[in-house]
Amino acid sequence: MSEKRAGSGSSGGETATRLVRHRGADRLYHWCMAACVLTLLGTAFLPIVGLKFAWLEAHWIAGFILAGLVLIHIVRATIWQDFWAMMVMPADLRDACAHVRRALGRGTAPPPLPGKYPLLQKLYHLAIAVIVLSLIVTGLMM
Repeated sequence: MSEKRAGSGSSGGETATRLVRHRGADRLYHWCMAACVLTLLGTAFLPIVGLKFAWLEAHWIAGFILAGLVLIHIVRATIWQDFWAMMVMPADLRDACAHVRRALGRGTAPPPLPGKYPLLQKLYHLAIAVIVLSLIVTGLMM
């Protein structure tokens, strides 16, 4: 996803910058991962609720594809991307506190703009990473 932000100049010459969050390869990875997770959920729970179909092959294939995608993503994020951009840092917590103070009427200065990834997006990514890695580990144990 990308967003536009205007510069904070008071003159008429404000500039707009474009922040690119995910490139095409990243978007493809995320959509494939989502398809694998939805396939795993469907093949795991639909037979339990009474829908009978040949689910086993689709389930383990989706699991192996998901594991491969995650491995590729970890290598790509570690080597070619900024691995630390998705980690929650002390500055993120300070910025969140500044936003809360401002929302409660205690802060007068405008809170700082987030970097490439805001704190809530980093926390969401962390939660999804824990869930998906847990899925992979438990699936491999079976």
